[in-house]
Amino acid sequence: MILFSMRFVIWRANRIKEAKEMMKRWNRKVQFDVTGVTPFYVMVQEGRASVVKGRADKSDLVIKGSQNGFRKILKGELKFEEAFLRKQFETVGSIRDAAIFNRIVGSVLESHKRTLPIFRRFFGKLV
Repeated sequence: MILFSMRFVIWRANRIKEAKEMMKRWNRKVQFDVTGVTPFYVMVQEGRASVVKGRADKSDLVIKGSQNGFRKILKGELKFEEAFLRKQFETVGSIRDAAIFNRIVGSVLESHKRTLPIFRRFFGKLV
């Protein structure tokens, strides 16, 4: 379900002007290593992002964490920043890249303030 949720977030990011602007010249691969989940990565290239199953040949940023931590973020019980500060997630790579990726995801969540509680309730039950 985490992979599905990330696909939804990236699908929305490709349609939101602010997120598209941030992705314009930010060609990166962000690898996700979530315990108990098939590895996947987000590839941002030429202002568009996609989610790919598997391991990237060369990642610019790696985000490692537990399934439970990602569930809490999806349910709105925890913010990315808090998770990093509490060391529930580990990042390998540029802090700047982590901040940019966080802003891209944040722009998607911000654009869906009204629908987000419904999304979180629905996905919270599934995750």
